[in-house]
Amino acid sequence: MLNRTLNEQDAIYSTLKARGVWKGPNLPFVVLLSAELAELSPELNWQRTSDLEQYLIGNGVPYKRVLGKYHGETEKSFAVVLDGDVTKREEQLDELLQLAEQFEQDSVLLLDRYRIATLLYPDGRRNETIGTFRVASKHDALKLGDYTYDVDNDLYFIVQ
Repeated sequence: MLNRTLNEQDAIYSTLKARGVWKGPNLPFVVLLSAELAELSPELNWQRTSDLEQYLIGNGVPYKRVLGKYHGETEKSFAVVLDGDVTKREEQLDELLQLAEQFEQDSVLLLDRYRIATLLYPDGRRNETIGTFRVASKHDALKLGDYTYDVDNDLYFIVQ
């Protein structure tokens, strides 16, 4: 079902761009995921994060480390850039969902090329589009409660 959705999105955006109707950005798809669990010790979470990072490095997956706050818990996370080719992207996405399940994650956040944010559930629950991922002030991010923080660039992102 997810693969069909990604293919449909690409087809719609490509058609609109070809007709000159849509001139929006052409950003890469990104998945935000973590290996941490709130109920585990900092040492165990450190090990899980290290294991996930080693997997990403070992498989040549481009990523950026970020901090995420989700349901009141701050966790080290990864922003994984997906391939531009639809077939490869779908394979990567399936692989990341398997990793999320392995690390007992409730969900991962998929950002499409227009930064539409969709929660994907590894346990098979229906995917949930929750808004648009955008830059926010620190004040607005902290007020909202759930956010992504890019430490390197001192940028906060929220979904609205």
